[in-house]
Amino acid sequence: MKSKGVTFSQEPREEEYGTVVVFEDLYGNRWDLYQNRQN
Repeated sequence: MKSKGVTFSQEPREEEYGTVVVFEDLYGNRWDLYQNRQN
């Protein structure tokens, strides 16, 4: 995603439900991208 110009607000972090990273779109809106934890 970085190679396509996506700006990440922070490093990925581990939560109880999975991995989360926050990124900004072209208009400055922040989005949370989740990857569910495997059971």
